Amino acid sequence: MLLRFLHRSGQYPANELQQLVEKEKSRDFTDADLKEQLACEACLPDAANKEKMWVRMINQDNLNTVELDYLASSFYNSDDQEMCEKYADMFLEAIFDLKIKFHRDYFDEFFTNLLPASLGRQQDLDKLKAIQKRVISERPDDSHFLKLLSEAIQKLEMVISIRVKW
Repeated sequence: MLLRFLHRSGQYPANELQQLVEKEKSRDFTDADLKEQLACEACLPDAANKEKMWVRMINQDNLNTVELDYLASSFYNSDDQEMCEKYADMFLEAIFDLKIKFHRDYFDEFFTNLLPASLGRQQDLDKLKAIQKRVISERPDDSHFLKLLSEAIQKLEMVISIRVKW
């Protein structure tokens, strides 16, 4: 977790961060270290890295669902609102088509970890509702996607209602 914090901070050069990761790996290397390394890579705040990680997730670039979970769950940097909004928009634009492209389990991890509910934006709620209508119209038998969308809509409605009260 400390390594993720250091990566996310943007205050250390990439080569120093890589040295820290390598030092950690040399102490007691396990497959958990590989997963943690993915999370650290996802935490790096620069735009080029975020684009690289996004493309990797979209292309399923040698990622299994566990690795995707580590990468995607560390992807958003709440200190960078502009970046969060950019990838939230990209997520919402992509999910309808990705549902067909991805294996069900991979899509679950992708959807659950990258759903931009924490932003609490009304426009995201509106887009989710529009996607839900489209799925009902074009893929009415896709109960899995409809369930994910219903749960996401409820979650986002709750976040928005809490933000309105504050």
